[in-house]
Amino acid sequence: MNYYNKYLDVVNTFFKCFTCVYVLDREKKKFRYSLYKK
Repeated sequence: MNYYNKYLDVVNTFFKCFTCVYVLDREKKKFRYSLYKK
């Protein structure tokens, strides 16, 4: 059970990290796009 909890914790952290990176990347692209449009 302890190993399972640890595994879930790692997966959860990884998922949060991945989502964060994805959102940041998307925001950067939007930002570049808005710069190009000007």
